[in-house]
Amino acid sequence: MKLRFFSITTKNLLLLSFILVTILTISHLIILLYHPTLKSYEFYVTGFLAILAINVFIISFQVNVKAVRIGSGILAIASLIETVLIVIFTINERGNSSYIFEVIYIIGVSIGVRGFHLHALQQKRRNKILENQNKRLNTTSVICESFYFDYDLTTTDLLLDFTQGFVNKYKLSYHQLKTTIYDFLNFVHPDNRDYIREINNKVIKDKIEAKVEYQLKLPEMKGYCWVYARSFISSENHVIGIDLDITDIKNLNKKVYETEKEIMYKDKELQLKTIEQTYILKHTTDLIAKLAPDGTVLYATESYFNIFPLTLNQLIGNNVIDINKKIGVENNEWFEDTLKPPYSSTGVSKIINKGIEKWISWKNDAVLNLDGDVEYIVVVGHDVTELTNLNDKLKYESIMDSLTGLLNRRGLYNELAVVNTKERFIAFYIDIDKFNNINDYYGHVIGDQLIMMFSNQLKIFQKLGCVVSRHSGDEFIIMKSGKLSKEDVAMLLKKISGIVENNYLVDGIKISLEASVGYVIYPEDTNDINNIISYADLAMSEAKRDKYKKCVRYNNKLSEYLNQKVYMAREIKDAIENDDFEIHYQPIVNANNNNIEYVESLIRWNHIELGWVTPGQILPVATDSGLMVKLDLYIIHKALKNFKEVIKKQHYSKAILTINVSPQTLLKDNFPEILVDMITKFDIDMNKICIEVSENTFVNNIKECNDQLYKLKQVGILVALDDFGREYSSLAILDNMEFDIIKIDRLFIDRIENEKNLEIVRMIMKISQLSSKAVIAEGVETKKQMQTLLLVGCVLQQGYFFAKPEKII
Repeated sequence: MKLRFFSITTKNLLLLSFILVTILTISHLIILLYHPTLKSYEFYVTGFLAILAINVFIISFQVNVKAVRIGSGILAIASLIETVLIVIFTINERGNSSYIFEVIYIIGVSIGVRGFHLHALQQKRRNKILENQNKRLNTTSVICESFYFDYDLTTTDLLLDFTQGFVNKYKLSYHQLKTTIYDFLNFVHPDNRDYIREINNKVIKDKIEAKVEYQLKLPEMKGYCWVYARSFISSENHVIGIDLDITDIKNLNKKVYETEKEIMYKDKELQLKTIEQTYILKHTTDLIAKLAPDGTVLYATESYFNIFPLTLNQLIGNNVIDINKKIGVENNEWFEDTLKPPYSSTGVSKIINKGIEKWISWKNDAVLNLDGDVEYIVVVGHDVTELTNLNDKLKYESIMDSLTGLLNRRGLYNELAVVNTKERFIAFYIDIDKFNNINDYYGHVIGDQLIMMFSNQLKIFQKLGCVVSRHSGDEFIIMKSGKLSKEDVAMLLKKISGIVENNYLVDGIKISLEASVGYVIYPEDTNDINNIISYADLAMSEAKRDKYKKCVRYNNKLSEYLNQKVYMAREIKDAIENDDFEIHYQPIVNANNNNIEYVESLIRWNHIELGWVTPGQILPVATDSGLMVKLDLYIIHKALKNFKEVIKKQHYSKAILTINVSPQTLLKDNFPEILVDMITKFDIDMNKICIEVSENTFVNNIKECNDQLYKLKQVGILVALDDFGREYSSLAILDNMEFDIIKIDRLFIDRIENEKNLEIVRMIMKISQLSSKAVIAEGVETKKQMQTLLLVGCVLQQGYFFAKPEKII
């Protein structure tokens, strides 16, 4: 680039200045020959200026603007001093004859100074133009082949949504790609992966907007493409943004570079930027506009005015604030923010055009002139409607149950958080009884249909102003607040009672459904509204324990019961660690000859404060508190250890030890190995051990249980089905379970005189004979019961008629 001054280039201007200064200097030296009185002054001054002229000439060819300014300043000051001295000496000693030389000298120096000044000013303007051009291009770097992304920080899931242009360009068979951030990095060029990972972490950590270029190769793409990515945090748990395909631009840059090598580097860069800008503006599907500092729309891409319900003529030349008012956008703070430091703003607005709702994310940047004033504003908008809808959908799904359409647990607690604590409040906790059995015997499809039908029944409470939620699989919550009268509460209780005991017809199958209900009223029952759901749950648990009470209201005694369970759990844990439990043994005899063929190990606990605590008090607490496996392994270890001494006694020498095992322990992955190791440790024959498992162990885990039992039976350990007949599932599991012994539940033995119960016992005996299984009758209390059992062929019997459990060792 060249600047003109009297049609002379800057370089020639500097050369002319040097020549003039040199001529004048030589002229002064000649004059000194005729004026020796001036020699001492003229010689030093003129010589000094000659040296300065040479140095400034050399400096003028340097790029450093600061050096040029310093050289120009020194020359200007020196010339001023020399001029004053020459004028004084000339007037006093030579007259006016040398004025011509001085005037010419001054002109030469002035031209030199002006040349340096123009050179520095030109360099400054070139740098400023480059800076502004880069800034403009950065604000408009968007093209039509692109894809949006949404990165969920909580799950690391990544959703990519591709524009039609991108799909067409790379012939993809998909418009969306669901992956994870870790799998996505495998699509990135190996040279760019670490950088992308670093930028991603920085966006998440510092919550900043990031811009980055990298190479990407997605499934079905034949090679890598170049993309320009912009990303930012859209919410607490999401990073969203857009990736723009700039492969064509990269290729275009390369082509221009190869064909125009003779162009100076900076000029070539500016030309490439201009080509990129033209290409981008022509092909962009995003919204780009150029605004005057007063808000007048100077330029807009086609995509910009297409988003508005206005024509191009109604946009160009009109004020953007007036345009916003016409489309219902009232917030114009972004415009004021863009006009002041840091001269940038962002925002999101909703625009409705022809009944279609669009969400636009805006990025606004002001471009400053050389004086630091706003020259114009570049507005870039991205259509984030799909991302916004996706976020709304994710937010909806995060609080709603997908199966029933009711609020889920999170949605429930969101509603609870905004309850007015000055009003009355009631919460119902509903739990369907034995719903797992329904899933097991009819399948989950039937179970889900039943849940939906039950939920539809509960939705009538929504019409009554209640909040209805599916708290978990088969548990539901109904809440209502306001001015609740006694009549209102009674009405709600009546409606709930009509729903929790009902018959449903699902795919031709008639299913009777019952549920347990607990409820609590605020503030009568409690002042702690934050734990009101827990209190309702306590009341529901009480309803489950008492089969005659299907609906229970919370009271303080229930909390005391909970506290007692917590206390008991702590005591059980300590008793295990301190070896405070005792093992008692009860014989199982052959009623024909009174020989002891089996002996069952039973836990007993003499608590220092509570006295004798029954297994019925210990086992439920251990189960609820997660101590059951630890307790089982403790009992097994102690029972085996004592059994070594028990079988030394004559009556027990041929006995087989039976040990009760809970479902949790049986399903423990390495339980068979643990049991075998214990038996081996105490040097006991495997066929001298029998484990007892209750039939409810198999209700939800038949396959898993059988796998564990098969491992035990492979080494010779016997398996007994305990409490047979107590659950309605008994007959259903006989053909699906690996076992050796059936133990008839004492419920049938207590009432064996009843013909119906006696017939059931006969049936069990017949089944056992067909499958070659042994049968043990539990709870034999009288001689008559013993004799009746013998008549139906049941020889092995256990109960107080023969012996109570006792501590043998």
